[in-house]
Amino acid sequence: MKSIITTKGILATAIALALSNSAIASESVNEFDQSLKLKLHNELRIADRPSACGDGDYDKNGNPNTTPIDRDCKSGNVKAWVQGAMLDYETDNLLSWLDVQAFGYTVQKLWSPSSATSRFYLDESSGSAESFALFGGSLNFKPTDNVELKLGRFGVDMGHGTIDHAVPLLEYSSIRTMPYMREGAMLRYSPTENSHFYGAITNKFGGGYYTEMVDESVANGDKSERYFSAYVYDDPMKHFGLGMSYQGDVSVQAQMNTDYAWVNDDKSFIKLDGRAFYGSLLGYTKDAQPTGKDDSTYVVSGQITYAKGKMFANAGFGQVGSRIDAGGIDTDIGFPFDMSISRNYQNTTSFSTGAGYSFNENWMAMLSLVKTDGDLNYHETTEVDGVGANLVIQHKFTQGSLKGVSTQLIVNKAMEKRTGVVNEDLDYYDINLDIKYTFNLM
Repeated sequence: MKSIITTKGILATAIALALSNSAIASESVNEFDQSLKLKLHNELRIADRPSACGDGDYDKNGNPNTTPIDRDCKSGNVKAWVQGAMLDYETDNLLSWLDVQAFGYTVQKLWSPSSATSRFYLDESSGSAESFALFGGSLNFKPTDNVELKLGRFGVDMGHGTIDHAVPLLEYSSIRTMPYMREGAMLRYSPTENSHFYGAITNKFGGGYYTEMVDESVANGDKSERYFSAYVYDDPMKHFGLGMSYQGDVSVQAQMNTDYAWVNDDKSFIKLDGRAFYGSLLGYTKDAQPTGKDDSTYVVSGQITYAKGKMFANAGFGQVGSRIDAGGIDTDIGFPFDMSISRNYQNTTSFSTGAGYSFNENWMAMLSLVKTDGDLNYHETTEVDGVGANLVIQHKFTQGSLKGVSTQLIVNKAMEKRTGVVNEDLDYYDINLDIKYTFNLM
């Protein structure tokens, strides 16, 4: 465990670090460097019915849907091959106090048969274009070695590498071909190597399935900046993150992420992960909610992972409160995972378990199972019981001309039984193939 030190000890350490940093800065000359990277992300999706459609047991007029509601889902029968091309430029020590970042990202639909639907954000039949692009950049001011202020349009996608830490609520790792980004100002202060404070004010966001930058605004069209504050402690064997966000007339949210890992005497590895979230609607957004629908919700989720040698296994659970589709509140953050069925319906409990094997540094395979139990939506008149299985196969080239190319295949089969206002048994399949490659151009 980390030792407890007194306030005097903290102060003395801080002074010593400040003096040593000043001495190092005065003795060394930071050299200018720059990088230019091109990342290609290909995604092939073949799905019977993504979980994003057919989730209402009442129509828009409040009348019960007593007949099956998923048969005419416009987003069903997905067959599409999409490619994202991401170009990132970054300087290091352009000036002692200034660096710049710039990026250009584009997503293009390469294939989709006329007999099926494309990804909904690239489907011409729904008014979307078959390609889109987003551009941005930021000025990064560095008054000291441990302070950085970004102004402009900057990436907040840790999966893409545009932010250094998993900052609760501020960071968003999109699984789609377009990385996530925000526009505004972001401040990072790192008093030590492992401790980091973040603050941000944003007025726009984009990426993921958003084909353009979207204003941070209220449902009535009024502009409303979003404010973030967070603390992150990052260490190879433990992590803690606590973040909050506030947006007037929209929502206030708080999230905590934590994990702790250790290695036993028998060389086995154990890791514990936890996550907690609370979100509440405010002002106009709260008042606009339908009668009987809650204006606040929560998520509690945990996971344990065990590994020894080339084998590993994990088990997780998740509990979601009310389902809220407003205010930018995202409750799909629990550890149980499935490609087809939702884990964040109304008052949903989910469990997962899985095991895998790392054959070598190139190949890995894993099979996971998930079970869900909840209500379809806030009416709580249709119960949903789901079960799913996901086979994951990963490969990465570690040498040769294809070094760095990573491939992931997920094959999913799932079923849902809906009982109540709507009575039906749903049977899904979902196949997702991802191929990623990064070219270091500079």
